[in-house]
Amino acid sequence: MKKMTLALIALFTVTTATMAQDNNRQRRFDPKEMVQRQTDRMAERYALTDEQTEKVLALNTEYAGKLRPQNGPGRGPRMRDRQPQHNQQADGQTGATQPNREEMEARMNEMRKQQEAYNNALKDILTEEQFQKYEEDQKQMRQRGPRDGRRGQQRQAF
Repeated sequence: MKKMTLALIALFTVTTATMAQDNNRQRRFDPKEMVQRQTDRMAERYALTDEQTEKVLALNTEYAGKLRPQNGPGRGPRMRDRQPQHNQQADGQTGATQPNREEMEARMNEMRKQQEAYNNALKDILTEEQFQKYEEDQKQMRQRGPRDGRRGQQRQAF
């Protein structure tokens, strides 16, 4: 009887864990949903009017892939799911490559330009007080640094 009970508990645990993983896979990145959530957070945080919310939604939709490219380094699918970028080497073999320093700097400059354009457009939509609060929030996020992949969790020293 004890063995049967333990077997049922083990089966239930494995089934529950498998179902939870399947649900997470189905809730993969949806760009429209992400834009809507970002806009909703901004509307709540900065007390936007309905007209401002509509304009911010249009702006966020326009800049969705420009500010945070989803398939760049560290973004999008997990490393194991990505197709490696190959380049032809002198000996005819292919190998995965990392972007060189100049390419990285060019990408960073382009992202900075996009962020400046976004901020300028946002400044035209928000009031002065709302935009100041937005800039303060952005400054705090930059100071916090990367999230280390653990959303909503405190980092623990081991």
